[in-house]
Amino acid sequence: MTDILPKQMTDDQLALRRKGIGASEVGRIMEGNWLSLYEEKLGIKQPDDLSTIFAVQLGMQTEPFNIFWCQAMFPQYFSESDINLNNGPIDRVSLASYQHPNLSYSFLSATPDAWCTIDGEHGVMDCKHTNPNPWGKIKYDSAEDRVLDTYKWQMQTQMMCTETRVSMISPIYGNTFGPPIICYEDKALQEQILERVSEFWEHVQLECEPVDMKAVKAPVLTTETLRILDEDDIADTNYSSEWHDNAKHWLDSIDAKKTNEKVTKQLKSLMPADARQATAYGIRIRRSKSNSLTISPQ
Repeated sequence: MTDILPKQMTDDQLALRRKGIGASEVGRIMEGNWLSLYEEKLGIKQPDDLSTIFAVQLGMQTEPFNIFWCQAMFPQYFSESDINLNNGPIDRVSLASYQHPNLSYSFLSATPDAWCTIDGEHGVMDCKHTNPNPWGKIKYDSAEDRVLDTYKWQMQTQMMCTETRVSMISPIYGNTFGPPIICYEDKALQEQILERVSEFWEHVQLECEPVDMKAVKAPVLTTETLRILDEDDIADTNYSSEWHDNAKHWLDSIDAKKTNEKVTKQLKSLMPADARQATAYGIRIRRSKSNSLTISPQ
């Protein structure tokens, strides 16, 4: 039981945290909350103690299960290599941290929760345990939109540091597991990040106290702002032939379903009103006590 009790950060962990900016801290910079983070980086003040914050600790405890469950429910998003690498986080062993590949931004780092593969492209995954409400700082159309927009800075930073172009958020909303949210590389957002975090880090290096800034203006991301692909786009992918074959079967099944519904209605109309069951020519029609009819193979 003691292994899952919350612990405060050690002095060594705090010292390491002061040497750079992590992906989870980028949002604070982009939102303009500079002074408090600056004071943490210089050791003037300790970061907030999250060891007794229930929501934070709950998210940490559910993270291994989140990864495990996402792999089980959405296997199409994980390669065999991903699953092998993710055994570590599932066993509560964090993945390695990655610094930005450009030495000019080597102070920027990210530690993915897990790995995933989207349409054949290797990517990073982040787990979130959050509330199911669609509102946050603004009103969103859905909780999914809120999560995507809230963590856009963190996910773009993770992609930069790991040199990937796609990422995935796996959300748990209260006690409901939500579908994965796919995020793609956005060069404009990444340029905004690099410009703003460089400015902030200069204050840290020069020990020049900053003032809080205005939040960076950026488009509100929603699932509606994700990519829209046409047939030419699909034709260029490695799954185009599979898409083509399944699309044909899907279209054919629509016609079959319409035909089945029409014939079902006609067969039920032929059932004598005084019959409880009729079996003939490979099908069986039963009448329930509530007088509803069901058809099944004989």
